[in-house]
Amino acid sequence: MSSRLLQYASQIAKEATKLDREGSYKEAIEKYVKAAEVLLKLSKLTENPKLQTIYYQRAKEYVERSKELRNYLKGKTTRITYLTRSGKKITEDVDALTAAIADTVVYEKPKVRWEDVADLQAAKTALREAIIIPILRPDLFKGPRKPWKGILLYRFYRNR
Repeated sequence: MSSRLLQYASQIAKEATKLDREGSYKEAIEKYVKAAEVLLKLSKLTENPKLQTIYYQRAKEYVERSKELRNYLKGKTTRITYLTRSGKKITEDVDALTAAIADTVVYEKPKVRWEDVADLQAAKTALREAIIIPILRPDLFKGPRKPWKGILLYRFYRNR
């Protein structure tokens, strides 16, 4: 009986999250509430205290999500928080995100040349071998000879 209820609750919860991602918030609210009800019933039927707390916490999360969606639909909030699989919350704030990304993207080519970088000859040589030569001469890296897949630049600095 309890395994059927658990499968039923997980099925309803999956449908709710799918509807939530698609933007069908009214239907998602109904599914979240139904999944929470089934999980609460399951927590009462289960004798294992750890499972009871897990079911109760999950039901609480579904109720909180349904409340958040209701507030969004009523216009009380302008942002929706999404939960990722790892449990982290992501807030929908598209304008701030696009502005932050636009600030970090470099649109113009830097005017720094190899000769402008002082010292670090070993690092320059490693970068030439790993990146520049395979791009300029791909014919050298056919067959068993392949370009590097990664490079680790490390230099030990002594305190003077």
